Amino acid sequence: MGTLSYHYNGRKEIIRDATVFARKRFFWRFRTALEQSSTEDDLSVVLAEVVEHITCNCYAEMVVDYDFFLTGLDDPDTREISIAWSQDTRSMLREHMPAIQADTINLVLEGVFLHSVKIGRKYPVRDIKLSFATILDQTTQAN
Repeated sequence: MGTLSYHYNGRKEIIRDATVFARKRFFWRFRTALEQSSTEDDLSVVLAEVVEHITCNCYAEMVVDYDFFLTGLDDPDTREISIAWSQDTRSMLREHMPAIQADTINLVLEGVFLHSVKIGRKYPVRDIKLSFATILDQTTQAN
């Protein structure tokens, strides 16, 4: 542990700080992708571009970050960080869409990222855009 023991009292502190860092990096990437989207009219394209950016352009970092998210859910010392991570993603989505859509899309995004991390699939816009369009259309009709 060397110099790490100078800054930390143990493994749990290191993992907690790494999880906090992963969460911040994920949100920075997510928000940056949302803000840099090439379109503001079609939300399904915006979401597809976000997913493409994260799963194709930032894949290695996403794998590390999402591993901290998943591990955090099972660790009592970091569980609240991972739960807040999910809740904050939903809140960020609610800035761009109604609550029912944000809640549904959040669940889908978590599944897409999980699938990407664990299976290695990357999601270019052309592969995911129709899925988002269908979900957004269905949740709009449900309102």
